[in-house]
Amino acid sequence: MNCFRTLWVLVGVAFAPRALAQDAGVTDAGAGAGSPVTVVQRAPGVRRLQASQRYRLEAPRDFDLPLRTARGECFEVAGYATGASRVTVQVFEGSAALGSPVPLTNSTGALARRGFCATLGGPSYRVQVHADGPAWWALAVLVAPRPAGPAPSGADAGASVMDAAAPSDAPDGGPRRAGPAPGGVPVGGPERDYVGARLRAWAAEHPGSAGFTDAVRVTLNTNQTYDQTLQLGSGQCVAVVVAGVPSVADLVLELFDPVGNRVALDATHTSLESVRHCAAYAGPVRFRARMFSGAGLVGVQALTVP
Repeated sequence: MNCFRTLWVLVGVAFAPRALAQDAGVTDAGAGAGSPVTVVQRAPGVRRLQASQRYRLEAPRDFDLPLRTARGECFEVAGYATGASRVTVQVFEGSAALGSPVPLTNSTGALARRGFCATLGGPSYRVQVHADGPAWWALAVLVAPRPAGPAPSGADAGASVMDAAAPSDAPDGGPRRAGPAPGGVPVGGPERDYVGARLRAWAAEHPGSAGFTDAVRVTLNTNQTYDQTLQLGSGQCVAVVVAGVPSVADLVLELFDPVGNRVALDATHTSLESVRHCAAYAGPVRFRARMFSGAGLVGVQALTVP
């Protein structure tokens, strides 16, 4: 008997009219075996897709999916996205976020998973998908068994969060857990690939570097860009590193302050670029990686630096 059962919540209905309007006359590249819908549907434990969306606009947008729970019930959110824009999923209890956003976008068909256990019943929780721009995403929510051990109480009685990012084609037939490393986010991510090795090599050459955001992998063609927003505290310093595979000839990396001024640029005509920035005051900063020449897989990650 499968230890997961799919939660039946008809949240996708709310998106249907908008999705039809945005998709009229448009055919998506990437549909088929590697599409988000297919990746999510073939994942272990998923019996029915809960929500999917082809988002066409350049402006960022949040998609809120209401979730009705029973107290003590545990869930797992499983999702995947394609496209040049960053897409994340996050669980909320009321207005409080449970854990950090989990990236859905990657080029390897890896299914992202976020697990949590509810301490409140009723419509107290929601799943939020955030798209920085055009993307295609799919999501399912499964009811999962509660992890072994005593239930939290007192100050720890808030909903517990279990992070994982797991390839959907795990060889043992189940998900391979790959959450944040103890003490921080792993540099280069859990993947042992070319771009991950280059990100880790950069960090090794800059002592004191540590993962700030998850490593994101995107495939870019010439002149395509990838944008991401970071929330920094006053005085906080970060470095953004972008690394490409050998078919990538030239990358350009820019960083903009909260009012849109460009405050850092690396355009040294290589496939490994980095910028460093220390925030004068708290607020969002945005970086943009551009494929100036070449095409292929690119790894991007923000690191905290001394």
